[in-house]
Amino acid sequence: MQRTPSVRGELGINSEDVVVACIGELNANKNQSFLLDAWKRVADKRSNAHLLVVGDGVYRQKLEKQVSEQNIRNVHLLGYRDDVPYILQETDILAHVSKREGLPKVILEAMAASKPIIATDVRGNRDLVEHDRNGFLVPLGDVDELESALLRLIDNEELRESFGRKSYEKIKDYSLDNVLLEMKEIYSRFLPVSESRETST
Repeated sequence: MQRTPSVRGELGINSEDVVVACIGELNANKNQSFLLDAWKRVADKRSNAHLLVVGDGVYRQKLEKQVSEQNIRNVHLLGYRDDVPYILQETDILAHVSKREGLPKVILEAMAASKPIIATDVRGNRDLVEHDRNGFLVPLGDVDELESALLRLIDNEELRESFGRKSYEKIKDYSLDNVLLEMKEIYSRFLPVSESRETST
């Protein structure tokens, strides 16, 4: 039997450590630099927390330089990956800090995987993330609020689990016409076959 790949094993991250993932193209709109500004503070306070930055793009060198020059700890720039579902399964928190969004597929995927979300309070994100229910919405550019949201979830496993359950409940009822095809694909990757069939009908 083929073993499921383990990104924690690959990176040497302990099973009890908290993993935050940011998944998307590395560009100005996806705003990973903002996340790194907050993460520098978080990592200095919580040595058990790791940030996975998954994706590639024109901002890769800029982000690598920011991590290096500011000596930001526990950041793993993974580049493009074709195993995002496995990475999400080993992730404790999804961070999605875009400046603007349509309907972010990565948030849909994380919700289907029962994950809590930290997202910027912009259209698209707030259509999926209910503040203090399945995640936290933070004002765009507010490093203090982003740091606070990260620390609250990193420090509280029970809250992570509660938000994750609410994410899963919300996504099962999410059936807007313009995302049905994407949802069918996502459900087939994350949900039991019976639930996937029920959702697609």
